[in-house]
Amino acid sequence: MSGENTKNLTEVNMQPARQRVYGLDIIKSMAMLFVISLHTVVLRPDFMAAGNGRLSHIIQYALKFLVEGVPLFVMVNGFLLLGMSTWDLKKYLRRCRKLFILLIIWAVILVTWGTFCAGEELTFRGFMECFLDTEDIRKYVGVLWYLENLLAVYMVFPVLKLLFDQYEKLFKWVFTLVAIFSVGVQTLILMRDAFALVANPEYFTRFITVMDRFNPTGNAYYVYCFMLGGLVYMYREKLVEHRRKFMLLGVCSWLLVTVICVFLSFQFGGTYNERYNHDSIFMTGMMLGFMAAFLPCENKGRPLQKLITNYGSNTLGVYLIHYPVIYAYNALVPAREELIYRLIEYVFTVVVSYLLVLLLKQIPYVKKLVS
Repeated sequence: MSGENTKNLTEVNMQPARQRVYGLDIIKSMAMLFVISLHTVVLRPDFMAAGNGRLSHIIQYALKFLVEGVPLFVMVNGFLLLGMSTWDLKKYLRRCRKLFILLIIWAVILVTWGTFCAGEELTFRGFMECFLDTEDIRKYVGVLWYLENLLAVYMVFPVLKLLFDQYEKLFKWVFTLVAIFSVGVQTLILMRDAFALVANPEYFTRFITVMDRFNPTGNAYYVYCFMLGGLVYMYREKLVEHRRKFMLLGVCSWLLVTVICVFLSFQFGGTYNERYNHDSIFMTGMMLGFMAAFLPCENKGRPLQKLITNYGSNTLGVYLIHYPVIYAYNALVPAREELIYRLIEYVFTVVVSYLLVLLLKQIPYVKKLVS
């Protein structure tokens, strides 16, 4: 890369984080497209069950590792919020309150709309069971786990911001501890080849589970991604200077986690955890690769770039509205397993969700539900 190009990239990258950064809109847009692909179940990554290692399904397995969008969202949040030159506690608390209210309102909307589209009877008990349980394995409200985790990170943001601005060494030490208990633990899990998921179905424990999700100390990985975004902001010049190396790191991380997990799958006769890469050390390498690739990009006002900027500024609304769109689509269109029909559902969800957000933002008061 020439010195002139590096200088240009650095100038773009040095924009204050509170200003709109086109490269971040690219990453947010990609992350949203990734998330929708997971929720419309475009991929069939269980390659061992689909013909004992069929190449087409191995490719889908590899793509599943690539399209983990939520960590990207949290990292971008960290880049923007920790990189702010000034911030106001009262405004920030209002932002947290708004996010919590959105969480409650959308839980009600998703349960009500989801049961209607499914043709199910909505009882008070059924409503409360869904409403209080937002694990991603639960129907209707599972998608809201992201907002819960994000709100948990926001609860400790003032402390992280103080460390980031005034105590850089302490910030890095806290980041190291969080990294050990998040991606570090996941690395150990891979090394010992053991993964366990325990779900307690007892009704009275659900509320406790919901409360526990707001405990920042139990949200290590998303705190890690948030702080990683701050570190990317802190060292953005180095990231730009070594852009190609970080991009190569991202590609190699993706290939390496795929090769390792495919190998383990054949060794144990079953597809290795499809969700593993979500919070693995390899995902960190991929996130840095995404940042290196897109953060320095400039917006020259071309039509596609304007669309990306607008889409990137509406990703929260798309995230909230895309599940009701999926429910409606599944209620109206018979399910088909062929890839072409899965892609049609995906494209439909992407387009209609975006258009609905643009429409709802034109309606006073209602626009607050998607922005």
